[in-house]
Amino acid sequence: MEIKLYSEDQSSSSNISVISPAPPKALNGGDGELHYENDDYSIGYYGSARGLAGVLLNDLQLMRLESRADASAIRLSRRLTGAQCVLNDNVVPESLPPMGGDKRQYPPPIANLEQYMVTFAGVDDPRHPHNWAAFRSAMFSAGAGEFGSEYHVGFEVGALGTSLFVAGFGSGPVIWGPLSEVYGRRIVLIVAFFCYICLTFGAATGKDVQTVLLCRFFSGFTAIAPFVLGPSVAVDLYGHRERSLATSLFSLSLFTGPSFAPVVAAFIVKNPHLNWRWTSYVTGIFSCVTLIMNILFMEETHHGVVLASMAEEIRRSTNNWIIYAAHEQVRLSINEIVTKTLVRPIKMLIREPILLLITFYTSFVYGLLYAFLTLIPYTFGTTYGWSEGVRELPYLSLLIGIAAGAYILTRFDKRYNRILEQTGHPVAEERLPSMMVGGVCFSVGLLWMCWSASYPHKVHWIVPCIGAAITGMGFFLSFLPCLTYLLDCYLIFAASAMSANAIVRSFAAAAFPLFMKPMLDALTIKWAGTLLGGVGVLMTPIPFLFYRYGAFIRRNSRYAIEDN
Repeated sequence: MEIKLYSEDQSSSSNISVISPAPPKALNGGDGELHYENDDYSIGYYGSARGLAGVLLNDLQLMRLESRADASAIRLSRRLTGAQCVLNDNVVPESLPPMGGDKRQYPPPIANLEQYMVTFAGVDDPRHPHNWAAFRSAMFSAGAGEFGSEYHVGFEVGALGTSLFVAGFGSGPVIWGPLSEVYGRRIVLIVAFFCYICLTFGAATGKDVQTVLLCRFFSGFTAIAPFVLGPSVAVDLYGHRERSLATSLFSLSLFTGPSFAPVVAAFIVKNPHLNWRWTSYVTGIFSCVTLIMNILFMEETHHGVVLASMAEEIRRSTNNWIIYAAHEQVRLSINEIVTKTLVRPIKMLIREPILLLITFYTSFVYGLLYAFLTLIPYTFGTTYGWSEGVRELPYLSLLIGIAAGAYILTRFDKRYNRILEQTGHPVAEERLPSMMVGGVCFSVGLLWMCWSASYPHKVHWIVPCIGAAITGMGFFLSFLPCLTYLLDCYLIFAASAMSANAIVRSFAAAAFPLFMKPMLDALTIKWAGTLLGGVGVLMTPIPFLFYRYGAFIRRNSRYAIEDN
């Protein structure tokens, strides 16, 4: 197929071919900006004309661009940006140096360079990755009190160790995502893990508060890399149906870390032969083992980088240096990084009601998860009189609820797949029913836990633990569908939408541990829980409203896509 591009004054136009192996579907491009992006490639258009009517992509291309689209993406990017084109240009730019001392002319360009481009041999190619068969953020929390005592600082400064780590979470995606699109997943993960290990041991051996807190922030900046690249690896390895289960299992790590790590950390701090520094030593040692396993066993999954390696091998084997892979011509653009991860996310957050409300919702849920780092030990320590280590054990009930939520979500995924088969295309709003259930669960569970724990002489401790389990189930049923809903709504601009959500969500999670203890001291457990649960109740209608009116909102959005 062809896309016709007009100049801003409508005086000229050019045709650009884009490979489409199946009957296309139209995606609306808003006036002034059209950008296709997924986990592997991006095609950008920035102008004021309406000459670009849309990008035509079939269902498979909506989930990932096939390798044959690489050359078209590069041609389109070059035409739009005015970059030098080495594919079919007939004129050699004057700025290039001469071929040699005798001022030889450049040889004529290859007539059909695409026949030398390495691609996968269809979806059944065994070399295609599809055919290959948060613990750290919360670990420091249990040692915050001992950390404050050693350096003679208050609780809020001690809690900064956790808050700054989570704030680093919000800053890391700006660099790790774009780097992985150019250099691949494996090398970026290895570099990030190595940096994280160094910073974690730096926090463990810090001689003053400033050193520890700085190391905690930058260790969070590097620790987010696996969470940023995890969904991309899932896209690399799995098709649409298998990807949902893989993403659900991966997302468990976002919740099991803050739920399980405080239990381990509390017993480390309680040990008379250890201290708060060992919370960092343990995570550093664990990360060393993970790094070694990544170096030994992890394979590169980025489709473009895999093809580039294949092209290099073929060139060396055949001595035919014309053979290439399209990804070898991709370059990292600072302007694209700033636009995709900072400028456009802010614009979308302001202009898009779906993104704004869903981001507010996920920020509250994720922040509440980190509020539990203070809420659970405070609740069971002050009301039931449990000692350090024991008072952290109710985190396990939260973890049980999260696991139950993950299982229930797989049932909702089966329902979604049935609807997908019936309609023949994704329906974004069908991601929301599980979020409706989850919103009710975490609000009810939070009120249940806080009110029952306020009467320790009348209510057995198992009752607030059941409330914590219901809250954990609600966390997972609410959080993950929010992210998949954003992906389905903003498929073309998914990276920018997810970047906006991740930044706001991480800074919200960083703030909650700072004000949670003062709020509990001032309001008591019962009324602090009522306040937070009340906010959850007020947000409960959000998925119901989008289930009813989401399609209408998307039809009138310049960034969101329609179902068909």
